[in-house]
Amino acid sequence: MRSDVEGLLQAFSSAGLVWRDGPAGIATDRIVNVFAKAEASPNGLVRGFRHTMLDDTDITSTRHARAAVGGLIAGLAGRGEV
Repeated sequence: MRSDVEGLLQAFSSAGLVWRDGPAGIATDRIVNVFAKAEASPNGLVRGFRHTMLDDTDITSTRHARAAVGGLIAGLAGRGEV
């Protein structure tokens, strides 16, 4: 199974935004925006581990998932425009 970081690096690379291997080589100054889709797993597991996104009655599970994915992408890209 490919890691989330490897998948993001491959996407950035295919867009011409990686000039060296690894996260240090991302051309963060060229990133304008990143669009990503996220949804909580309906079976309650992420990679075999239990998640509680479906149990929170204050915030929908989609918002939890979007926050997690947005944080991962923003951290790797060095930008918050996700």
